[in-house]
Amino acid sequence: MRRAEPGQVIAERYRLDEVLGSGGFGRVWRARDEVLGVDVAIKEVWLPEPMSDTEAAERRVRAEREAHHAAKLRDHPNIVAVHDLVFEDGVPWTVMRLVTGTPLDQRLKDGPLPTGGTVGIARALLSALEAVHGAGIVHRDVKPANVLLADGGQILLTDFGIAAHETDTRMTASGMVIGSVEYMAPERIDGTHDGPAGDLFSLGVTLYEAAVGTSPFRRDTRTATLNAICVHTPHPPQPPGPLATLITALLDKHPEQRPTASEALRLLDAAPESRTRAMTEPVPEVSRQHAGDGAPTEPPIPGTATETTEPRTLPAPRGTSVPAEAALVPDGRAGQPPWPAMRSGLVSDAESADVR
Repeated sequence: MRRAEPGQVIAERYRLDEVLGSGGFGRVWRARDEVLGVDVAIKEVWLPEPMSDTEAAERRVRAEREAHHAAKLRDHPNIVAVHDLVFEDGVPWTVMRLVTGTPLDQRLKDGPLPTGGTVGIARALLSALEAVHGAGIVHRDVKPANVLLADGGQILLTDFGIAAHETDTRMTASGMVIGSVEYMAPERIDGTHDGPAGDLFSLGVTLYEAAVGTSPFRRDTRTATLNAICVHTPHPPQPPGPLATLITALLDKHPEQRPTASEALRLLDAAPESRTRAMTEPVPEVSRQHAGDGAPTEPPIPGTATETTEPRTLPAPRGTSVPAEAALVPDGRAGQPPWPAMRSGLVSDAESADVR
């Protein structure tokens, strides 16, 4: 396979300019649509040699699946729009909206976000996942690298490369673990479930990292990270409030205990301050261009990444008016998760004011 180069024209239409980023399965280029006269992002799928016909076919199918799923959701304001899927010398290329901004994982190298910034990201991604799950799709790879922060303040979810329809079992039949390990839900690790709730757990890990500045489960080895996800319960991020309560709920070890995207959105909307200040805090401009978006400059909020060693205890954030029997869930099943406390009005006004 000939290696793509700047200046090459793909499908007699898209002239490659520069590489914006790369990963294990491909790279994203800035390109010029010579028919419409606009710039786009175009993702090249790696088909390195030597590669078996079976693996090459799977990568092509994966590219087609990603384009199909993302195209169904292209009108959502928090999902990167996919415009086209073309082939050049048997290699699939996905044409997407070009967004000036930076991925969330790059922004977090500068430290955690202010609480309001994290709430804004939570709301945008929950809205995106509500649409994704409503279409019967499971994203399977929600993580900071797939969250794009636009210079104009828009927050976008991207990369549906390992997404699957809920009725599609082809990608899990082999028992292979698919996704980024430290953001993977416990039930995906043990192979018991692979539904929308797994995306919500991954979102919880992402929001925790945004609020605190460190991943709650990252360890020195893959095995240790997988074990931490299944066994350890991180302390809630600080300060206490609706955001901390939501993150704790999303990180529940048991999928049936987590709120859905729609429920989680209602929880955030129940906090008066979250509807005003969170969305007016600016996401500052950055200079990189992606199929993606931008992030905040206020002083980082304090937080802790320390963990408990009681794997089945899910503490509510300090100050949350959750009955002890509701906050402590022996084996994760006997009680109720902390998030219904917000739904039923048990969160104090003082906590709501913490979201800013």
